[in-house]
Amino acid sequence: MAIRLIHVVPGPSKAAELNAIANNGIVRIDSPADLADPNLVGVNVVFDTSTFKLHTRRAAGVGADKWSA
Repeated sequence: MAIRLIHVVPGPSKAAELNAIANNGIVRIDSPADLADPNLVGVNVVFDTSTFKLHTRRAAGVGADKWSA
């Protein structure tokens, strides 16, 4: 199994790009506050570059409370 680390540059296609990699990639975020970003609704795994922690989705929806470290 391979894991791809993909950093998406903010812009008009951000949501579409995040949805395309949601099931087989890791999205890099800048801070824990980014866990509340609605564009991450379809993402399962994120890596926080400020804390060097991997967060996995534990519940559907939007919000930092839907993730566990």
